[in-house]
Order: sequence, then structure tokens, then C-alpha cells
Amino acid sequence: MKNCLCQGNKSMREMEHMRSIAEKAAVMDECVYILYKVGDVYKFCREGENWSGEFVEFIFP
Repeated sequence: MKNCLCQGNKSMREMEHMRSIAEKAAVMDECVYILYKVGDVYKFCREGENWSGEFVEFIFP
């Protein structure tokens, strides 16, 4: 059971890290970003760009 908790914690840290980068980019570019997940990897892009994966959240400036 401990292994599952460690994996969950690692995934949450990765998501928080990508969210913080997306928040900074949104403020700098003054536009909305989309945080999404592809497999085990979190990514982000500007709203309106093509992306594929599992939607996580919108990041506003």
C-alpha cells in the first residue's frame, strides 16, 4: 500500500510543479492556459491551441 501512496504523492508534486509554471506563463503572456495530462506526464498549452489528453484545469492570469 505504501508504494501506491508514494506514486500518488509523486504525481501530485508533478502536477503542482506544472501548474506553477503554467500560472507564471499565463501572467506573463496575459492569456489562459490549459493544464492537461498525457499518460503520466502533465503538460500545458495556450487556450485555442490543439492538444490531446485528459483535461485537468484552466489556468487564468
